Amino acid sequence: MAEAASADAASGPLPTDDALVDFVREALQGADLDTVTSKDIRRKAEAHFDVPLKSKKDVIKATIQEFVEAMDESEEAAQQAAPQEPKPKGRGKGLQKEMLLSEGLANLLGCASGKMARTQVTKSIWAYIKKHDLQDPRDRRRILLDQPLQELFKAKTCTLFSINKHLTKHLWVDDPDLVVTHTVDAEPPEDDAAVAPEVKPRKKAPGAKRKKPPSSGDGRASGLSKPYEISPALQRIVGAEELPRTEVTKKIWVYIREHSLQDENDRRTILWDEVGEEVFGLPSCSMFKIAKLVNVHLRDVGSDTPFGDPQVAAEAVLNESADSKPKKRRKTDKNTRAQGEGRGPTYDLSDALADVVGSTQMKRTEVTKQLWVYIREHSLQNPEDRREILCDDALQSIFGKASVSMFEMAKLIGAHLTKI
Repeated sequence: MAEAASADAASGPLPTDDALVDFVREALQGADLDTVTSKDIRRKAEAHFDVPLKSKKDVIKATIQEFVEAMDESEEAAQQAAPQEPKPKGRGKGLQKEMLLSEGLANLLGCASGKMARTQVTKSIWAYIKKHDLQDPRDRRRILLDQPLQELFKAKTCTLFSINKHLTKHLWVDDPDLVVTHTVDAEPPEDDAAVAPEVKPRKKAPGAKRKKPPSSGDGRASGLSKPYEISPALQRIVGAEELPRTEVTKKIWVYIREHSLQDENDRRTILWDEVGEEVFGLPSCSMFKIAKLVNVHLRDVGSDTPFGDPQVAAEAVLNESADSKPKKRRKTDKNTRAQGEGRGPTYDLSDALADVVGSTQMKRTEVTKQLWVYIREHSLQNPEDRREILCDDALQSIFGKASVSMFEMAKLIGAHLTKI
Protein backbone atom coordinates (compact mmCIF):
# COMPACT_ATOMS: atom_id res chain seq x y z
CA MET A 1 0.00 0.00 0.00
CA ALA A 2 2.87 2.36 0.83
CA GLU A 3 4.47 1.74 -2.56
CA ALA A 4 1.12 2.32 -4.25
CA ALA A 5 0.69 5.66 -2.46
CA SER A 6 4.23 6.69 -3.44
CA ALA A 7 3.62 5.78 -7.10
CA ASP A 8 0.35 7.71 -7.13
CA ALA A 9 1.95 10.80 -5.61
CA ALA A 10 4.74 10.72 -8.18
CA SER A 11 2.28 10.94 -11.07
CA GLY A 12 0.23 13.89 -9.85
CA PRO A 13 -2.55 14.84 -7.42
CA LEU A 14 -5.07 12.16 -6.60
CA PRO A 15 -8.79 12.82 -7.12
CA THR A 16 -10.92 13.33 -4.03
CA ASP A 17 -13.00 10.42 -2.78
CA ASP A 18 -16.17 12.26 -3.84
CA ALA A 19 -14.90 12.76 -7.40
CA LEU A 20 -13.76 9.13 -7.61
CA VAL A 21 -17.09 7.80 -6.26
CA ASP A 22 -19.01 9.91 -8.82
CA PHE A 23 -16.86 8.58 -11.68
CA VAL A 24 -17.11 4.92 -10.58
CA ARG A 25 -20.87 5.23 -10.27
CA GLU A 26 -21.14 6.68 -13.80
CA ALA A 27 -18.79 4.00 -15.19
CA LEU A 28 -20.94 1.25 -13.68
CA GLN A 29 -24.13 2.59 -15.23
CA GLY A 30 -23.30 1.06 -18.61
CA ALA A 31 -21.15 -1.86 -17.42
CA ASP A 32 -22.03 -5.57 -17.48
CA LEU A 33 -21.98 -6.38 -13.75
CA ASP A 34 -21.64 -10.12 -14.44
CA THR A 35 -18.27 -9.74 -16.16
CA VAL A 36 -16.74 -6.42 -15.08
CA THR A 37 -14.12 -6.47 -12.31
CA SER A 38 -12.93 -3.82 -9.91
CA LYS A 39 -9.62 -3.75 -11.81
CA ASP A 40 -11.49 -2.85 -15.03
CA ILE A 41 -13.18 0.06 -13.28
CA ARG A 42 -9.93 1.19 -11.67
CA ARG A 43 -8.17 1.24 -15.06
CA LYS A 44 -10.96 3.36 -16.52
CA ALA A 45 -10.65 5.74 -13.57
CA GLU A 46 -6.85 5.90 -13.99
CA ALA A 47 -7.29 6.78 -17.66
CA HIS A 48 -9.89 9.42 -16.79
CA PHE A 49 -7.91 11.11 -13.99
CA ASP A 50 -4.51 10.40 -15.63
CA VAL A 51 -3.00 9.11 -12.38
CA PRO A 52 -2.42 5.62 -10.88
CA LEU A 53 -5.07 4.78 -8.28
CA LYS A 54 -3.73 1.70 -6.49
CA SER A 55 -3.92 3.57 -3.18
CA LYS A 56 -7.64 4.17 -3.84
CA LYS A 57 -8.55 0.51 -4.42
CA ASP A 58 -10.50 0.35 -1.16
CA VAL A 59 -12.67 3.32 -2.14
CA ILE A 60 -13.29 1.88 -5.62
CA LYS A 61 -14.18 -1.60 -4.29
CA ALA A 62 -16.50 -0.22 -1.61
CA THR A 63 -18.28 1.98 -4.17
CA ILE A 64 -18.72 -0.92 -6.59
CA GLN A 65 -20.10 -3.18 -3.89
CA GLU A 66 -22.54 -0.56 -2.61
CA PHE A 67 -23.66 0.16 -6.18
CA VAL A 68 -24.20 -3.53 -6.94
CA GLU A 69 -26.17 -3.93 -3.72
CA ALA A 70 -28.48 -1.05 -4.68
CA MET A 71 -28.81 -2.34 -8.25
CA ASP A 72 -29.64 -5.86 -7.06
CA GLU A 73 -32.52 -4.53 -4.99
CA SER A 74 -33.88 -2.37 -7.81
CA GLU A 75 -33.49 -5.13 -10.41
CA GLU A 76 -35.46 -7.56 -8.23
CA ALA A 77 -38.44 -5.21 -8.32
CA ALA A 78 -37.94 -4.56 -12.03
CA GLN A 79 -37.81 -8.30 -12.79
CA GLN A 80 -41.09 -8.82 -10.94
CA ALA A 81 -42.70 -6.17 -13.11
CA ALA A 82 -41.10 -7.29 -16.39
CA PRO A 83 -43.08 -9.77 -18.56
CA GLN A 84 -41.20 -12.94 -19.47
CA GLU A 85 -42.28 -13.19 -23.12
CA PRO A 86 -40.04 -11.91 -25.95
CA LYS A 87 -40.48 -8.21 -26.72
CA PRO A 88 -41.17 -6.84 -30.19
CA LYS A 89 -38.23 -5.22 -31.93
CA GLY A 90 -37.79 -1.51 -32.41
CA ARG A 91 -38.50 -0.45 -28.79
CA GLY A 92 -34.93 -0.40 -27.44
CA LYS A 93 -33.06 -2.95 -25.37
CA GLY A 94 -31.75 -3.22 -21.83
CA LEU A 95 -31.15 0.07 -20.05
CA GLN A 96 -31.88 1.99 -23.28
CA LYS A 97 -35.44 0.70 -23.39
CA GLU A 98 -38.08 3.33 -22.69
CA MET A 99 -40.09 2.80 -19.51
CA LEU A 100 -43.30 4.36 -18.25
CA LEU A 101 -42.82 7.08 -15.64
CA SER A 102 -45.13 7.81 -12.73
CA GLU A 103 -47.01 11.09 -13.05
CA GLY A 104 -44.95 12.66 -10.26
CA LEU A 105 -41.62 11.68 -11.82
CA ALA A 106 -42.70 12.78 -15.30
CA ASN A 107 -43.74 16.20 -13.95
CA LEU A 108 -40.47 16.62 -12.06
CA LEU A 109 -38.36 15.78 -15.12
CA GLY A 110 -40.58 17.72 -17.54
CA CYS A 111 -41.24 14.63 -19.66
CA ALA A 112 -44.50 15.26 -21.54
CA SER A 113 -44.57 11.79 -23.13
CA GLY A 114 -44.32 10.02 -19.77
CA LYS A 115 -41.68 7.66 -21.20
CA MET A 116 -37.89 7.68 -20.81
CA ALA A 117 -34.94 5.26 -20.77
CA ARG A 118 -33.77 4.39 -17.26
CA THR A 119 -30.26 5.74 -17.91
CA GLN A 120 -31.73 9.08 -18.98
CA VAL A 121 -33.94 9.18 -15.88
CA THR A 122 -30.87 8.72 -13.66
CA LYS A 123 -28.96 11.47 -15.51
CA SER A 124 -31.92 13.83 -15.27
CA ILE A 125 -32.36 13.22 -11.54
CA TRP A 126 -28.66 13.94 -10.94
CA ALA A 127 -28.90 17.09 -13.05
CA TYR A 128 -31.80 18.18 -10.83
CA ILE A 129 -29.86 17.39 -7.62
CA LYS A 130 -26.80 19.34 -8.76
CA LYS A 131 -28.86 22.26 -10.08
CA HIS A 132 -30.59 22.66 -6.71
CA ASP A 133 -27.42 21.92 -4.69
CA LEU A 134 -29.02 19.08 -2.69
CA GLN A 135 -25.85 17.17 -1.75
CA ASP A 136 -24.89 17.36 1.92
CA PRO A 137 -21.69 19.50 2.08
CA ARG A 138 -20.40 17.34 4.97
CA ASP A 139 -20.96 14.07 3.09
CA ARG A 140 -21.73 14.45 -0.59
CA ARG A 141 -22.94 10.85 -0.82
CA ARG A 142 -26.00 11.99 1.17
CA ILE A 143 -28.82 13.81 -0.62
CA LEU A 144 -30.95 16.33 1.30
CA LEU A 145 -34.21 16.07 -0.62
CA ASP A 146 -36.19 19.23 -1.36
CA GLN A 147 -39.99 19.31 -1.17
CA PRO A 148 -40.67 17.91 -4.71
CA LEU A 149 -38.26 14.97 -4.15
CA GLN A 150 -39.61 14.35 -0.64
CA GLU A 151 -43.09 14.00 -2.08
CA LEU A 152 -41.78 11.74 -4.84
CA PHE A 153 -39.52 9.45 -2.76
CA LYS A 154 -41.55 9.60 0.50
CA ALA A 155 -38.33 10.31 2.45
CA LYS A 156 -36.46 13.39 3.61
CA THR A 157 -32.96 12.11 2.79
CA CYS A 158 -31.34 9.39 0.72
CA THR A 159 -27.87 8.33 -0.42
CA LEU A 160 -26.45 8.15 -3.91
CA PHE A 161 -26.59 4.36 -3.54
CA SER A 162 -30.33 4.26 -2.78
CA ILE A 163 -31.54 6.55 -5.57
CA ASN A 164 -32.01 3.60 -7.95
CA LYS A 165 -34.16 1.89 -5.34
CA HIS A 166 -36.39 4.96 -5.05
CA LEU A 167 -36.65 5.40 -8.82
CA THR A 168 -37.75 1.78 -9.32
CA LYS A 169 -41.01 2.62 -7.59
CA HIS A 170 -41.76 5.17 -10.33
CA LEU A 171 -40.73 3.10 -13.38
CA TRP A 172 -42.34 0.11 -15.03
CA VAL A 173 -42.31 -1.70 -18.33
CA ASP A 174 -44.50 -0.24 -21.07
CA ASP A 175 -46.96 -3.13 -21.26
CA PRO A 176 -50.76 -2.82 -21.37
CA ASP A 177 -51.24 -6.14 -19.54
CA LEU A 178 -49.16 -5.08 -16.52
CA VAL A 179 -50.96 -3.59 -13.52
CA VAL A 180 -48.93 -1.45 -11.12
CA THR A 181 -50.42 0.47 -8.22
CA HIS A 182 -48.43 2.81 -5.96
CA THR A 183 -49.27 3.30 -2.31
CA VAL A 184 -48.58 6.71 -0.78
CA ASP A 185 -47.81 7.64 2.83
CA ALA A 186 -49.69 10.57 4.32
CA GLU A 187 -46.45 12.03 5.74
CA PRO A 188 -42.86 11.38 4.55
CA PRO A 189 -40.78 9.38 7.08
CA GLU A 190 -37.66 10.93 8.59
CA ASP A 191 -35.20 8.32 7.34
CA ASP A 192 -34.25 6.99 3.95
CA ALA A 193 -37.30 4.79 3.44
CA ALA A 194 -39.98 4.54 0.81
CA VAL A 195 -43.10 2.47 0.35
CA ALA A 196 -42.70 -0.22 -2.30
CA PRO A 197 -45.25 -0.44 -5.11
CA GLU A 198 -47.65 -3.33 -5.24
CA VAL A 199 -46.68 -5.12 -8.44
CA LYS A 200 -48.95 -7.68 -10.12
CA PRO A 201 -47.05 -9.17 -13.09
CA ARG A 202 -48.54 -11.61 -15.54
CA LYS A 203 -47.89 -15.27 -14.90
CA LYS A 204 -44.67 -16.68 -16.30
CA ALA A 205 -45.17 -18.17 -19.74
CA PRO A 206 -45.06 -22.02 -19.81
CA GLY A 207 -41.61 -23.32 -20.67
CA ALA A 208 -39.90 -19.95 -20.17
CA LYS A 209 -36.31 -20.31 -18.92
CA ARG A 210 -34.40 -17.98 -16.70
CA LYS A 211 -31.41 -16.36 -18.38
CA LYS A 212 -28.12 -17.60 -16.96
CA PRO A 213 -25.24 -15.21 -16.19
CA PRO A 214 -22.09 -15.39 -18.31
CA SER A 215 -19.47 -17.88 -17.16
CA SER A 216 -15.72 -18.20 -17.45
CA GLY A 217 -16.03 -21.04 -20.00
CA ASP A 218 -15.40 -23.89 -17.56
CA GLY A 219 -18.89 -23.88 -16.06
CA ARG A 220 -18.07 -21.43 -13.25
CA ALA A 221 -19.44 -17.90 -12.87
CA SER A 222 -16.98 -15.07 -13.47
CA GLY A 223 -16.62 -11.38 -12.71
CA LEU A 224 -18.54 -10.02 -9.73
CA SER A 225 -20.80 -13.11 -9.67
CA LYS A 226 -17.92 -15.53 -8.95
CA PRO A 227 -18.63 -17.50 -5.73
CA TYR A 228 -16.07 -17.86 -2.94
CA GLU A 229 -15.74 -20.24 -0.02
CA ILE A 230 -16.27 -18.37 3.26
CA SER A 231 -14.33 -18.91 6.49
CA PRO A 232 -16.22 -20.39 9.47
CA ALA A 233 -15.66 -17.12 11.36
CA LEU A 234 -17.33 -14.96 8.71
CA GLN A 235 -20.13 -17.50 8.31
CA ARG A 236 -21.34 -16.32 11.74
CA ILE A 237 -22.23 -13.00 10.11
CA VAL A 238 -23.25 -13.92 6.53
CA GLY A 239 -24.84 -17.29 7.32
CA ALA A 240 -23.57 -19.15 4.24
CA GLU A 241 -20.59 -21.30 3.21
CA GLU A 242 -20.31 -20.01 -0.39
CA LEU A 243 -21.30 -16.63 -1.85
CA PRO A 244 -20.17 -14.12 -4.49
CA ARG A 245 -18.19 -11.22 -3.02
CA THR A 246 -21.07 -8.82 -3.72
CA GLU A 247 -23.46 -11.01 -1.70
CA VAL A 248 -20.94 -11.22 1.15
CA THR A 249 -20.80 -7.42 1.28
CA LYS A 250 -24.58 -7.16 1.11
CA LYS A 251 -25.06 -9.56 4.04
CA ILE A 252 -22.39 -7.80 6.10
CA TRP A 253 -24.28 -4.53 5.61
CA VAL A 254 -27.54 -6.24 6.56
CA TYR A 255 -25.82 -7.36 9.78
CA ILE A 256 -24.43 -3.85 10.40
CA ARG A 257 -27.84 -2.23 10.01
CA GLU A 258 -29.73 -4.86 12.00
CA HIS A 259 -27.34 -4.39 14.93
CA SER A 260 -27.05 -0.56 14.54
CA LEU A 261 -23.24 -0.67 14.26
CA GLN A 262 -22.72 2.61 12.37
CA ASP A 263 -21.24 5.51 14.35
CA GLU A 264 -23.93 8.12 15.07
CA ASN A 265 -21.47 10.98 14.37
CA ASP A 266 -19.90 9.48 11.25
CA ARG A 267 -21.92 6.71 9.63
CA ARG A 268 -18.94 5.72 7.48
CA THR A 269 -17.34 4.33 10.66
CA ILE A 270 -18.45 0.86 11.80
CA LEU A 271 -18.34 0.13 15.55
CA TRP A 272 -18.25 -3.68 15.65
CA ASP A 273 -20.05 -5.70 18.28
CA GLU A 274 -18.38 -8.67 19.99
CA VAL A 275 -18.95 -11.01 17.03
CA GLY A 276 -17.70 -8.50 14.46
CA GLU A 277 -14.63 -7.73 16.54
CA GLU A 278 -13.77 -11.43 16.80
CA VAL A 279 -14.23 -11.90 13.04
CA PHE A 280 -12.33 -8.82 11.83
CA GLY A 281 -9.88 -8.25 14.71
CA LEU A 282 -10.81 -4.60 15.24
CA PRO A 283 -13.34 -2.81 17.44
CA SER A 284 -14.08 -0.38 14.61
CA CYS A 285 -13.10 0.46 11.04
CA SER A 286 -13.99 2.67 8.09
CA MET A 287 -16.56 1.32 5.64
CA PHE A 288 -13.84 1.61 2.98
CA LYS A 289 -11.67 -0.92 4.86
CA ILE A 290 -14.29 -3.67 5.08
CA ALA A 291 -13.24 -5.17 1.73
CA LYS A 292 -9.62 -5.48 2.92
CA LEU A 293 -10.71 -7.14 6.18
CA VAL A 294 -13.02 -9.54 4.31
CA ASN A 295 -10.30 -10.73 1.90
CA VAL A 296 -8.69 -13.06 4.46
CA HIS A 297 -12.04 -14.81 4.98
CA LEU A 298 -12.50 -15.74 1.29
CA ARG A 299 -10.83 -18.33 -0.94
CA ASP A 300 -11.61 -20.00 -4.26
CA VAL A 301 -14.16 -22.80 -4.05
CA GLY A 302 -12.36 -26.16 -3.72
CA SER A 303 -9.02 -24.55 -2.82
CA ASP A 304 -6.81 -26.11 -0.13
CA THR A 305 -5.17 -22.76 0.64
CA PRO A 306 -5.78 -21.85 4.29
CA PHE A 307 -7.77 -18.73 5.08
CA GLY A 308 -5.73 -15.66 6.01
CA ASP A 309 -5.08 -14.30 9.51
CA PRO A 310 -7.67 -11.63 10.44
CA GLN A 311 -5.26 -10.06 12.94
CA VAL A 312 -2.64 -9.50 10.22
CA ALA A 313 -5.26 -7.80 8.04
CA ALA A 314 -6.38 -5.73 11.03
CA GLU A 315 -2.82 -4.62 11.74
CA ALA A 316 -2.36 -3.65 8.07
CA VAL A 317 -5.45 -1.43 8.32
CA LEU A 318 -4.16 0.13 11.55
CA ASN A 319 -0.71 0.75 10.05
CA GLU A 320 -2.25 2.47 7.04
CA SER A 321 -4.00 4.88 9.41
CA ALA A 322 -0.92 5.41 11.61
CA ASP A 323 1.82 5.76 8.98
CA SER A 324 2.01 9.23 7.48
CA LYS A 325 4.99 8.54 5.20
CA PRO A 326 5.19 5.76 2.59
CA LYS A 327 7.82 3.13 3.29
CA LYS A 328 9.78 1.13 0.77
CA ARG A 329 9.34 -2.62 0.86
CA ARG A 330 12.50 -4.45 1.92
CA LYS A 331 13.87 -6.62 -0.86
CA THR A 332 14.49 -10.26 0.01
CA ASP A 333 15.95 -13.08 -2.05
CA LYS A 334 14.32 -16.49 -2.49
CA ASN A 335 16.41 -18.12 0.25
CA THR A 336 15.42 -15.45 2.76
CA ARG A 337 11.73 -15.83 1.90
CA ALA A 338 12.01 -19.61 2.21
CA GLN A 339 13.23 -19.16 5.80
CA GLY A 340 10.19 -17.00 6.61
CA GLU A 341 12.12 -13.73 7.12
CA GLY A 342 10.41 -12.09 4.15
CA ARG A 343 7.21 -11.84 6.18
CA GLY A 344 8.80 -9.27 8.54
CA PRO A 345 11.90 -8.86 10.72
CA THR A 346 12.19 -9.98 14.34
CA TYR A 347 12.69 -7.29 17.02
CA ASP A 348 14.17 -7.08 20.50
CA LEU A 349 11.44 -5.80 22.82
CA SER A 350 11.81 -3.34 25.68
CA ASP A 351 11.41 -4.73 29.19
CA ALA A 352 8.04 -3.01 29.64
CA LEU A 353 6.65 -4.43 26.39
CA ALA A 354 8.14 -7.89 27.00
CA ASP A 355 6.37 -8.07 30.40
CA VAL A 356 2.99 -7.58 28.65
CA VAL A 357 3.41 -9.81 25.56
CA GLY A 358 5.47 -12.52 27.32
CA SER A 359 8.55 -12.60 25.08
CA THR A 360 11.75 -10.59 24.59
CA GLN A 361 11.90 -11.16 20.81
CA MET A 362 8.98 -11.13 18.40
CA LYS A 363 7.80 -10.05 14.95
CA ARG A 364 5.79 -6.84 14.91
CA THR A 365 2.61 -8.61 13.80
CA GLU A 366 2.86 -10.93 16.81
CA VAL A 367 3.45 -7.99 19.14
CA THR A 368 0.23 -6.33 17.97
CA LYS A 369 -1.67 -9.61 18.22
CA GLN A 370 -0.50 -10.26 21.80
CA LEU A 371 -1.25 -6.68 22.87
CA TRP A 372 -4.84 -7.10 21.71
CA VAL A 373 -5.07 -10.39 23.60
CA TYR A 374 -3.89 -8.55 26.73
CA ILE A 375 -6.33 -5.64 26.17
CA ARG A 376 -9.31 -7.96 25.77
CA GLU A 377 -8.36 -10.21 28.70
CA HIS A 378 -8.19 -7.16 30.99
CA SER A 379 -11.28 -5.41 29.46
CA LEU A 380 -9.34 -2.21 28.75
CA GLN A 381 -11.49 -0.88 25.88
CA ASN A 382 -13.68 2.10 26.75
CA PRO A 383 -17.27 0.72 26.69
CA GLU A 384 -18.56 4.06 25.33
CA ASP A 385 -15.92 4.28 22.58
CA ARG A 386 -14.21 0.94 21.89
CA ARG A 387 -11.58 2.69 19.78
CA GLU A 388 -10.09 4.08 23.02
CA ILE A 389 -7.81 1.93 25.21
CA LEU A 390 -7.90 2.72 28.94
CA CYS A 391 -4.33 1.86 29.98
CA ASP A 392 -3.59 0.00 33.19
CA ASP A 393 -0.20 0.39 34.91
CA ALA A 394 1.51 -2.05 32.54
CA LEU A 395 0.27 -0.28 29.39
CA GLN A 396 0.97 3.16 30.85
CA SER A 397 4.62 2.12 31.22
CA ILE A 398 4.60 1.36 27.45
CA PHE A 399 2.49 4.21 26.05
CA GLY A 400 3.25 6.88 28.67
CA LYS A 401 -0.36 8.02 29.17
CA ALA A 402 -3.63 6.95 30.73
CA SER A 403 -5.44 6.26 27.45
CA VAL A 404 -4.60 5.82 23.76
CA SER A 405 -6.52 5.53 20.54
CA MET A 406 -6.30 2.17 18.78
CA PHE A 407 -4.91 4.10 15.81
CA GLU A 408 -2.01 5.45 17.93
CA MET A 409 -0.86 2.04 19.12
CA ALA A 410 1.14 1.04 16.03
CA LYS A 411 3.14 4.29 16.17
CA LEU A 412 3.76 4.15 19.93
CA ILE A 413 4.88 0.51 19.83
CA GLY A 414 7.77 1.45 17.52
CA ALA A 415 9.68 3.10 20.38
CA HIS A 416 9.86 -0.28 22.14
CA LEU A 417 11.18 -2.28 19.18
CA THR A 418 14.82 -2.70 18.12
CA LYS A 419 15.51 -4.57 14.90
CA ILE A 420 17.84 -7.53 15.37
